[in-house]
Amino acid sequence: NQTIHQPGIFGGYPRLALDLPAPEDAVSSEVVREAVRSAVSAAMGRPAGPVHLNCPFRKPLEPTAALDPAGSRPSAPPAATASRPDAKPLAAALGGVEHGVVLAGRTDAATASEALALARRLGWPLLPDVCSHLRLGPAAEDVVTYADLISVAAPRVDAVVQVGRMPVSQRLTRALASQNPPVWAVLADGDERIDPHDTVTHRLRDAAPACRALREALTGTPRKSASAWARAQDVLARRLPEALQGLTEPSAAADIAALLPEGHGLVLASSMPVRDMNTFAGPGTKPAVVVSNRGASGIDGTVSTAAGVQEGLGAPVTLVIGDLALLHDLNGLGLIRERPVTVVAINNDGGGIFSFLPIAGFDRLFEPYFGLPHGLGFEQAAGMYGMAYRCPETRDEFREAYQWAAHQPRPTLLEVRTDRTDNAAEHRRLNDLVRTWLR
Repeated sequence: NQTIHQPGIFGGYPRLALDLPAPEDAVSSEVVREAVRSAVSAAMGRPAGPVHLNCPFRKPLEPTAALDPAGSRPSAPPAATASRPDAKPLAAALGGVEHGVVLAGRTDAATASEALALARRLGWPLLPDVCSHLRLGPAAEDVVTYADLISVAAPRVDAVVQVGRMPVSQRLTRALASQNPPVWAVLADGDERIDPHDTVTHRLRDAAPACRALREALTGTPRKSASAWARAQDVLARRLPEALQGLTEPSAAADIAALLPEGHGLVLASSMPVRDMNTFAGPGTKPAVVVSNRGASGIDGTVSTAAGVQEGLGAPVTLVIGDLALLHDLNGLGLIRERPVTVVAINNDGGGIFSFLPIAGFDRLFEPYFGLPHGLGFEQAAGMYGMAYRCPETRDEFREAYQWAAHQPRPTLLEVRTDRTDNAAEHRRLNDLVRTWLR
């Protein structure tokens, strides 16, 4: 979902638009030099103006000693069937499978209900994404709340039925794909491929009707295969709350999920806020809606989105947002100045998510280009827009401040200041604990 079609993106405005090949040994450096010469000449020509060089790169993006010049060669996607799908071939492929899961990605509420009914018909655990309408709220039987954390020691899986778009957690989907399940079916609206791991074997279009058709096509009685996932879920439900110590980014996500008032909406910014809520949020009150601008996982316009959600929902909203995303849409605070929106700003002074990526090991590159420290706080921004402001320093203070803010008729900004390095270490600590618990 982070891939954007770049050629022609600026229309006819550039004086020159060139698409370079991905860097590899077979590409002569002279090709790049000639492109640069042409671009400079066009930019300084008559009339002078902008040029567009589209420079694609293959992963990994960080410096490494050796790259695979060939890259991956994705296979052709299975064709999506018509809106009245014939689910019998997929039902036959699932016959006799004991260790399967239903993976609920981004869905609407109606599709979420169908996904849950399908999981119960199969007798399989349901692994819900935070935007699936199944992830937050009261605990439900066979719904594996902590699937992302459990994926560090994922139980056996022989089949995956994915309903909806790709989930937030790449860790979870990679863990499932690494087991090479013979069946991976995608039931989703539209015709997009939705197969980043090259694992999809079956594709049914129109998610809700496809769930119903598959449920009707299944024969026999359900075989409960939830035991391993359910046991892991029970362990984490019992032990994780005690492991969340102090005011941290994981504990803030867990506390918001637990304390979100009935009927409120929840808007999650890209980067760490949506991931932390997906990973650490336990049972609580079911939100009226959970919204996250996944798209290309950008950070623009997130505050404005919260204003739109509040307008459409007609109810209070909590926005969980990182400091860079908030800075990118600071004027969006003007749109919520009269609205019951609680902004929880996680300020780790830069791009916290990059501390989890391999680029964090390259000190010379990391801070100026990825860490992006800015040294700013948000108290004066809140004051400029007439918002109440608090900056809790302990977990108890945060819980009290959030409960107070969520019941105010006017907007409030809660700033939670954390350290990027400490945050990465806290995530590693919790992941190590989960591995220990699930041995």
